[in-house]
Amino acid sequence: LVFILRHLLLSDRMMIVLRLSLVLAVVCSLVQGDLSPSGPIPSRVFMTWYAGPDGSTNWGEATVYGGYSAPIATSEKDVDWINHRVPDGKPTFNVVSLSFINPFNLLNQRTDAASTNGVPNAMVAERKNLNNSYVFFSMGGVGWASESYHPYFKQAVAQNATLLGQLAAKMANDYNVGIEIDNEDDTIDFVQLEAFIDSYRAHTNNWITMDTDAAQAGWSLSLTAANAVKFVQAGKLSWINAMVSNYPDTLQDYTTKYWPTWTVKDHVVVSEWIQYSCTKDATGFLPGIIEYVEQSNFRGISFWASGGYGYGFNCTFIEAQGAKFLGN
Repeated sequence: LVFILRHLLLSDRMMIVLRLSLVLAVVCSLVQGDLSPSGPIPSRVFMTWYAGPDGSTNWGEATVYGGYSAPIATSEKDVDWINHRVPDGKPTFNVVSLSFINPFNLLNQRTDAASTNGVPNAMVAERKNLNNSYVFFSMGGVGWASESYHPYFKQAVAQNATLLGQLAAKMANDYNVGIEIDNEDDTIDFVQLEAFIDSYRAHTNNWITMDTDAAQAGWSLSLTAANAVKFVQAGKLSWINAMVSNYPDTLQDYTTKYWPTWTVKDHVVVSEWIQYSCTKDATGFLPGIIEYVEQSNFRGISFWASGGYGYGFNCTFIEAQGAKFLGN
């Protein structure tokens, strides 16, 4: 009997130790801020497309858009205001999207001095600096998925949409990121694009979003927008990113001009050019836009493009508005 009691007491102690270990593991994870983009979608998205010092190109990889081919040396100052807003040190954004992944490099698992298995090494390094926000890797962009330059996204899904989806899911799992589809070619085969999304969904629970024009209809990506609406209503997309309009917005009326066209506002994150948000807050420009987003029940707002073209460093106006919008 004494032996049995001692054994039970030891078992209880072991269970307590095990439970404490699990609690400590969870606490450590929370302290580290390693947010996983696989749970419930945030009720509000305050987001930036982070382009890096080369101006929204490809993190050291050669590209037809922008002309950058040398490795990009990123420094902590480039992301410090994104990670640590003034004065409380919290992240300015709850979502950051790093741009861009070349779909063909991912499909071919390209490994060279600039990338590993199709993922730019500089982008991976930057992702490690952003462990207090949800992070996305954007695939495509104007350099890699545009009819005007190289329609690589269209060609990659045509070659093997299922494999590309699997590899995108592996990338998402490996780097703890979501995937943003930035296809800027309305001639893509949307059945193949849907197959890519389905394949991705079959191999990960991480979020996946899709970019469109600023308007739901009437622009060059009208088919993309229509299919994005279909996909999000079917639960295949986490949300839709409505991109900035063609020209930098200097007036609130112009900024919000196309937003009312959206019929699924609660699934849409609208966008604004970051340089005007950084410089015009004193006029009520940014607060007015954010108030519009709130009153219209959009999912959130995104700012293009932090770190690129010299804009967006120490953008205290956005920091203050982010704290208000997110309620933190």
